[in-house]
Parts: sequence; structure tokens; C-alpha cells
Amino acid sequence: MPFSQATKYCIRAVLYLAEHRDGKPVMSRQIAAALQVPEPFLAKILQLLSKRGVLRSFKGRGGGFVLARPAREIYLGEVVEAVGGPGFGEECILGLESCSAENPCQLHTQWHRFKLEMLEVFRQQSIEEVMQKARNRNKRAKPA
Repeated sequence: MPFSQATKYCIRAVLYLAEHRDGKPVMSRQIAAALQVPEPFLAKILQLLSKRGVLRSFKGRGGGFVLARPAREIYLGEVVEAVGGPGFGEECILGLESCSAENPCQLHTQWHRFKLEMLEVFRQQSIEEVMQKARNRNKRAKPA
């Protein structure tokens, strides 16, 4: 599924903050370094997530970002839509510039349906559930 770079960074940042549940704000610089992403771009994404109510931001010394609610109350769909809007992944699946409902490519209808179904799955998946799946997968991957 082709996500924008902003959407990928957005998801990764929220998951990173969910892992740091001690309640202390984490600076955008620290998140960017941990995720190895450009800090100025990430800072804009984090501010957008804050405006959308996914994160809370704190200014000044000791400032940074925390989840606005418990991870079990934040859904992946909310995170994706915060950056990309409800029409995330608007680009043509075939890479055509002039693909729309009025001028569809050969896969437009199927792609549009798939995106809606995927977004619905994301709307039902909490950040806590995503983290739990990752923890379970990591446990299985480690040799005993």
C-alpha cells in the first residue's frame, strides 16, 4: 500500500511515543534521531498530530510530545487520516497523473474500494493492538 512519507513517519512516531509510556514528553529531535528521519519534517507532522488531538505538545524546558490518550483509545485510522486526510493515498496505483473518478485508470475502481476497506480496518485497530502484535511477533522471532 503506497503511503506518503508523511504518513509513514506519522505512524512510526505514534508507535514510538506509545512505547515510551512513562508520561514524560519526548522532544521531536529525540524521536527523529530514534526513527532516523529528518527532524524539521517530523516536527511539522507532530504538530499536525497535536492539532488533531492524537498527541499533546508541551513547550519549553522539558517539553515535547506525548500521546493525548492511552494507546488503546487511539486508532490507526485516526493517525493515518490526521496526516493524509480521509483520502490517503490519492495517487494513482498505476502512477498516472490524470487518474480520477471522472478519468479513471484501469484499476481505479478496485484500488478505491481496497483503500476504503483498508481504512476501515485501520479505524478498528488501536495503537495498543498494533504494539501487542509487534511484541508477540518479536517474542516468536527470538530463539529460546
